Amino acid sequence: KSLAHHAIDALFLVPTMWERLSRTNTFEAGELAGLRIALTGGARTPHRLLERWRARGVELIVGYGMTETAPTGTFARAKLWRQEPLSIGVAPPTMQLRLVQQDDQGIGRIAMKGDNISRGYLVQDEETGSFRLDRSSFDEDGFLISRDLAAWRTHEDEHGVCTQHLIFLGRCDDRIVSGGENISSLAVEAALEEVFPGHQWAVIGLDDELWGECVTACSAREL
Repeated sequence: KSLAHHAIDALFLVPTMWERLSRTNTFEAGELAGLRIALTGGARTPHRLLERWRARGVELIVGYGMTETAPTGTFARAKLWRQEPLSIGVAPPTMQLRLVQQDDQGIGRIAMKGDNISRGYLVQDEETGSFRLDRSSFDEDGFLISRDLAAWRTHEDEHGVCTQHLIFLGRCDDRIVSGGENISSLAVEAALEEVFPGHQWAVIGLDDELWGECVTACSAREL
């Protein structure tokens, strides 16, 4: 009610908050259709939630970033996330973006460089109490190397214009290794949500003597 009353036209919320807002009377009455900028990030945003808001006249822009990027690094509009549910889009003109340590499937760690990127981490020496700038997470070209995995995809619009964008595949330590194959739990969750839209999914890897890890899906029906 406060959002509608004060005519708020810009919001940056995590998916859980957008979900809660979509269940309010204000949403049902269409009183939030005046949002000019609507950003979501901090976790994967389900396709069904994005489409629910779009049907109400609000396009949620999917963002990716970290505290070190103050805090957003990429943006994906509907034309990208509709093609690829895991799309986190493209970087703004003020940033450079690339993937490093790519495997044979083209999956690599996201690396970013720009004026909005932290200069490093301030570390205090326990013995002397003095501080130093730790840049061990940066490469020799000044790119901040994240622990997040992604791959490039190409989107071609109706005019034949191609856009290179990223799909987010989770953190390095979230990857499931089954039978020697690297599997993204986020990609499996997104596929399950497309097939079973009335459920929420969580995909994990369980220890398995034969496969190393067994891909396991847990579901809960939406209320």
